[in-house]
Amino acid sequence: QMASATGDDSFTLVTRKRGRRPLKSTHNPDGAAEAQPLAEGPKTVASDDSPDPATIIRRLIEPECELVRAGYVEQVVTALMTIPVVASGQPMRLVGYGLGSFCSGAVSRLQYSCFRGLARRLSLSDAPELFDPVMTAAEVAVAKEHGIRVPDTNEVAKRRCAGEATVFFMPHCGIELYNNLLWANWEASNLPSVIVVGNSFEFYAENAVGASLEKRARYLASACGFVTEVSLQNTVNPQSAFNNTSVHHFATDGIGRLPPSTWADAAEPSYDSGGEAVS
Repeated sequence: QMASATGDDSFTLVTRKRGRRPLKSTHNPDGAAEAQPLAEGPKTVASDDSPDPATIIRRLIEPECELVRAGYVEQVVTALMTIPVVASGQPMRLVGYGLGSFCSGAVSRLQYSCFRGLARRLSLSDAPELFDPVMTAAEVAVAKEHGIRVPDTNEVAKRRCAGEATVFFMPHCGIELYNNLLWANWEASNLPSVIVVGNSFEFYAENAVGASLEKRARYLASACGFVTEVSLQNTVNPQSAFNNTSVHHFATDGIGRLPPSTWADAAEPSYDSGGEAVS
């Protein structure tokens, strides 16, 4: 259900109440990217025929200027500040997944630059972390030069927050990664620590592709019933970088009203080659 704007025309508050509308299977008209789930296991650095780090850094100047022109980082920060734990200034963590190869793709460069902008603006308890299996050695070197830690293993987004508020920057990740992240934190005491900047959960609930959302991504489907979503206005060119992007969080008081059965039988998800959940 759409609520009124929060007073800032750049984003709209979206809340999902239990008893949501039936799911529909339809093509995504917004063209939001649906990446395949990341392969689990040790990280393998992509073959490095990419430009050298100095060239990559020069290529990041233009997207950084575009984000300033569009005011997009400020918009994301403003949306995050509607979340009490962020507004309190309490140190938190920042983790990015699935931004792609920012040495070669304009969309990836915009997303990487936005991630860096958030790292500069938020109060962090530790270095921001970024992982994508397609990152080359040169891109890893650039990230490290920017103070970003690159994990050695692929978590496939199964990162447990352990009570520490964490902003997960995941624009255009595959639905399986959002589902994995929610599963890893599927406890009433832990889910309020999860903040997701990524594809709209509301959109997934209303436009499930192929099989029903409950079958394809059980934890995401359930979370759609009580997540608070702030929809961001897409002001960046090209618009494919952040189309259909929202900020999502889980209010403690809302979670406290859920029945204990919500958290029962929280089996680890796995998927077949087509992305369908098999457990």
